Amino acid sequence: MRYHGSAPHINQLGMLKAIAIKQTESCAAAITFARDEGLAPPAEPTHAPDATIRVTLACEKSGDSKEIVTTPENGPRDLQAYDAHVGLRMFDSGFSDQELASAPAVLPLLAG
Repeated sequence: MRYHGSAPHINQLGMLKAIAIKQTESCAAAITFARDEGLAPPAEPTHAPDATIRVTLACEKSGDSKEIVTTPENGPRDLQAYDAHVGLRMFDSGFSDQELASAPAVLPLLAG
């Protein structure tokens, strides 16, 4: 999703299931996608091919049949991201469950 803040709302509406994917995993999936399909997606939206590959493999394993829709995003190719991934200079960042759970306690209260 281009606007990441909308994923929780769409998830709550039951329109789709939002998932978190680490950038190193999504970049690896994009390289797999590029090798299989002959084209490299821009680095930013590589989460879509990663999720598609994950769902496809889960369906193959379970025997389920699903229609998978993914939309490629246009934009400049960030070859530096691929270079960082292949050169093992890309690192995942994020917050622990404990940090996420304690975050509301440090947020300022807004009037209104």
